[in-house]
Amino acid sequence: MGPGTFDVSLTVTDDKGNTDTMNQPGLIEVSTEPNTELPDEFRRFVLSQVADQRVLAYGTQFPDMRCVVIWNDDPFHIINFAEISHVIQSVVVTGEKEIFWLDPGDSDEPTVTDDDEELSDEPTGMTIRALS
Repeated sequence: MGPGTFDVSLTVTDDKGNTDTMNQPGLIEVSTEPNTELPDEFRRFVLSQVADQRVLAYGTQFPDMRCVVIWNDDPFHIINFAEISHVIQSVVVTGEKEIFWLDPGDSDEPTVTDDDEELSDEPTGMTIRALS
């Protein structure tokens, strides 16, 4: 099947043999190459436990800089953050838990500053590495 616009048809038959068909013309468009460009700010990362290199969570940074972290252990929590610095303040611990970026970025990686440290009850640090 090549590129083009395609119709979709669905026929339903009940247990008495009655049928009904619905057609949706031009519902699917197929192209030869992907035409989606992701912004540079859209990036994926993993949160890893340093000692055994176990993946604790998977994360995504969206173009508006919000982040979602999906934990890799039961009960598989999904947590939303306003920005990557909030992820760092909440879950990164220097030498114990680190963020590894899976997608390259144009800007420098965020770092925790003294101001960031003051926002949390316990001091936290971070190590962020980009995988190449």
